[in-house]
Amino acid sequence: MSPAVTAPPASGNAQQKYMRGYAALAQLGQRKYTFRILLPFLLLIAYVFTESLLRVNMVMTQQDLESRRTFGGEMLSLTEMITPYKVPMHTCRAGDQILQMPEKVPGFLIVGAQKGGTTALFTLLNSQKDAMGSEVPETHFFNHYIHQTPPGKKSLSRITDDDVCLLRNHYVKKYFHIQQYLNMTRSGKHIVVFEKTPAYLRTPGVAAKIHRILGPDLKLLVVLRDPIDRAFSYYSMIQEHDDRQFCFGQSKANLTFDQLVTREIEQLQQLGISRAPPMKTYSVRRKLDHLFVPRNMTQRLQYRMENKIRQSARIGSTRLCGLYWNSLYMGMYAMQLKEWIQYYPLGTHLKVIRSEALKEDMKRVYGEVLDFIGLSAAEIDEQALNQDLSPQSMGLFNSTKQEISPATERTIKYLRKFYKPYNDELATMLGEDWRNVWDR
Repeated sequence: MSPAVTAPPASGNAQQKYMRGYAALAQLGQRKYTFRILLPFLLLIAYVFTESLLRVNMVMTQQDLESRRTFGGEMLSLTEMITPYKVPMHTCRAGDQILQMPEKVPGFLIVGAQKGGTTALFTLLNSQKDAMGSEVPETHFFNHYIHQTPPGKKSLSRITDDDVCLLRNHYVKKYFHIQQYLNMTRSGKHIVVFEKTPAYLRTPGVAAKIHRILGPDLKLLVVLRDPIDRAFSYYSMIQEHDDRQFCFGQSKANLTFDQLVTREIEQLQQLGISRAPPMKTYSVRRKLDHLFVPRNMTQRLQYRMENKIRQSARIGSTRLCGLYWNSLYMGMYAMQLKEWIQYYPLGTHLKVIRSEALKEDMKRVYGEVLDFIGLSAAEIDEQALNQDLSPQSMGLFNSTKQEISPATERTIKYLRKFYKPYNDELATMLGEDWRNVWDR
């Protein structure tokens, strides 16, 4: 609607000026009227364009869809791919870079113990359609990589927020199927991503670094096995696979289990970690049984032990014989769990299960594990539970080699005495259900 004006004046020049002003004002009014008509259409176009930008990274061509990798034999449809489910993202800054990665990758870690049944649990979980294991089962990121490269070489207090951002971005994008996870999550599927590195449990400082880099909401699983059975299983693995562990003047592969226990007890004594009597004097000097009580872990002794472990855990070491590789230390679970409980509370963020219970009552224990990590125990794959999870079936041992000589009864009795105080401390830490579970 044109604006109302008064009648033009009578004089010639004044009339021309007035008519020009009148024409300009009329034209402006017409433009405003046109703009009011077009405004709804412009807003609609802007809305459609914005929605297209938000969905552009979720739209796939048919050719892309056909070549897309599958997961569990199931191909995602184009409709599923463009469903606008939001994937929670973690955003951080490293210098001038702004990095983004999925917030829930990983959702949980299996951190130990070595030779405790972690490979069997990893295999079970990876067979779940809503769980996705890392590209390599054991990444060793927090106990090897992060200790070897800057900023991992810095003490934890000197690692900056920029360092944390870069480390997390590298870890998530190198070891996990990120694109596959994003596609499945955007299609509405609930996927839990995980990895296992059993050596994390026994490596000092790893719990603190995981807490700093991955955050406090992460969940952790620990599988513990009778420490004597675990030690013998580790010894058997050495016989099968590893001739590099050249310690005590000869390869560990050339030692009997009894000889290995004798040497490793001496190593623990020399480091001041244990006061246990020597194997050779145990059977005749019963009065020394009180020496099996663990030494008080002073701050100085704790620092010395942690330093020895870090030194012997270095990548590329050709002498895998330090405290990090001591098979008896690996079974001193209470000593190792203390640090983890400081950062991840038992029950809510840290779950400890017995390897024997998983084997004897797999469906019940495995169901508890699924509930803990946020998956439905009602969707347990019965076929997965019935698969052969023995070390031989998973290629962990070479059955063609000669049979390994068993441990003697004397050594087993000695180790029962040795581990008794540590097992009791573990029961105090985890609950009375753990009291005397490994006594024979």
